Amino acid sequence: MSLDQESKDAIQEEERVLAEVLTSLKAQLQDLSRRFDVERTRARELTSELVAAWREEDKAMLASDEAVAHALSHKQAGNIGTLEKLLQKPYFARFIVREYENGCPKDLEYKLGLAANPECRIVDWRKAPISKLYYNYKEGEEYCDQIQNRERSGVVILRHAVEITNGELVRLSCRHGTFTKKNGHWERLSGPARARSEHAAAEEYSHLPDVLSLITPEQFKTITEDADTAILIQGIAGSGKTTVALHRLAWLLHEDNSTLKANECVIVVPTPALKTYIANTLPSIGLQDVRVLTYLEWVADNLVGALPRFFDEHGRILRPADRPPRAVLRLMRSMALLKHMEQFEQNLRQKLFTRLKSAISREEAPPGLSKLLQNMAAVDAPIGVSLRELKAGVQRGLEAIHPAKPAHRALLSAQAAISREEEKLMDLEGGMLEILSVPEEIIKCDETRLLDREIADQVLMRFKQTLAEGTLDRFTDAALLRLLQIRTSGINPSGAFGPRYKHIVVDEIQDFGPIDLAALVKAAKDPRGLTLVGDTSQKIDETTIFPGWQKLMRHWDFKESVSKYITLTVNHRSTIQIMKLAQYIPVSYTHLTLPTIYSV
Repeated sequence: MSLDQESKDAIQEEERVLAEVLTSLKAQLQDLSRRFDVERTRARELTSELVAAWREEDKAMLASDEAVAHALSHKQAGNIGTLEKLLQKPYFARFIVREYENGCPKDLEYKLGLAANPECRIVDWRKAPISKLYYNYKEGEEYCDQIQNRERSGVVILRHAVEITNGELVRLSCRHGTFTKKNGHWERLSGPARARSEHAAAEEYSHLPDVLSLITPEQFKTITEDADTAILIQGIAGSGKTTVALHRLAWLLHEDNSTLKANECVIVVPTPALKTYIANTLPSIGLQDVRVLTYLEWVADNLVGALPRFFDEHGRILRPADRPPRAVLRLMRSMALLKHMEQFEQNLRQKLFTRLKSAISREEAPPGLSKLLQNMAAVDAPIGVSLRELKAGVQRGLEAIHPAKPAHRALLSAQAAISREEEKLMDLEGGMLEILSVPEEIIKCDETRLLDREIADQVLMRFKQTLAEGTLDRFTDAALLRLLQIRTSGINPSGAFGPRYKHIVVDEIQDFGPIDLAALVKAAKDPRGLTLVGDTSQKIDETTIFPGWQKLMRHWDFKESVSKYITLTVNHRSTIQIMKLAQYIPVSYTHLTLPTIYSV
């Protein structure tokens, strides 16, 4: 289809702007490379002089100069890397605003990218407050907004979404329509854009577009606001839930927005297909070194230190030869078992401290020990943490009291009693057996009325069978991990304990059971460090009984100040793509293939 002149002019103008940007970036790269070579040579010369110097005062002066030279060299190397990336994809959107200064119009151009370059007027979308004008206003709309504590007003006169690959413009969305470059020629994908959603819907081509340019105002607000709250994102299929979650993490990982580091985060998904999809998407939005794991991989990663006998040499959990019955999985992932576990462990805590108090009372223990024990019993902390603190108090007493005194012998006896309780506590298999051995209590906690004594007995029998084999059923490991958290807050063999992650993103949570989600929520150092995404209407795992958002929030005691509930309702997914794909799925295999495709 031939393009009209206005469309051609818009494309040519965008190509001209890109050519100017690339010329500037190449010149910057050449200049920076020359300065880098000079600074690197100087740093090496200073290192040689430092090695040859023999007077201490000379060494001190040279060491200072050498450190500065190496630091500058390292910084310039980083800047070179940034410029090289910008040459491949300098920006993904360009917009022009018209503001008035002393009554005179003034046009200001901005380009949004993953890294800033002032000479080319490229701003980092995660850092620059000006980016909100692109996301919150359409072309032709007037704005009056607070930006960096200054009120700015004007009108958006141009708003282009672009896709640049290897320094070449390959896609443009503007008021004249959406266009793509194929085999060196430009083709129209859609007509004139009347609304932002049409930009997002124009995806009738073979590869994933740059979604950063398609984020809606609602999504942008979710990404950049309320960074200190847990976000619970509910949305229909294709509404951009995963996009919002990943870009929220990218925004948080920018050094100007939080102190969060990539190695303090994890993204957890239910299926390997979704893991692959997200892992391949992360580099395109500037996310590096963030781990993406399936839920079962994540459980194994956190459980291997506590239950090594259930793992092979590759760190994989040993599974039974046969699959567990669905009823077994349903109970092991149920809200009823979670409630029963928590109540059981609360009772265990009281019994444990009663036993310790009885053991201590038989000895001539110092008064401070009984008081310390009472304090530990009153604090609502994991039992393992309380025992560790109690043991540390006993050790301080042993160091302060003479070994010949009766109180010293009493402290030794208390130390031995605490060690025995710690050993019992780490017997997770025995603990789970005790929990499953009271089926009437599990059934009592079941609000769904789907569990009965027969299922509970079947679960107990199955667990004993797998223990004898040295294997674990799917999601039984998740229940054991939750038990480990309740008892020890996640103590590992190295001696460190406590939640490991500052931020956790969980996608498709409707396919996670309450115990699965509880383990994830409690793995965060603070509940504010959570981004949970899902849609209950898309559930594909029949063994999951998702209790609902509100019930989970009440169970975890999430206050409104800690969490925020977001609903996305606009579908940005192209039905044409889905229908074309469906033509290639044989009817006889539809029931096998659809779940995998759907999860992606």
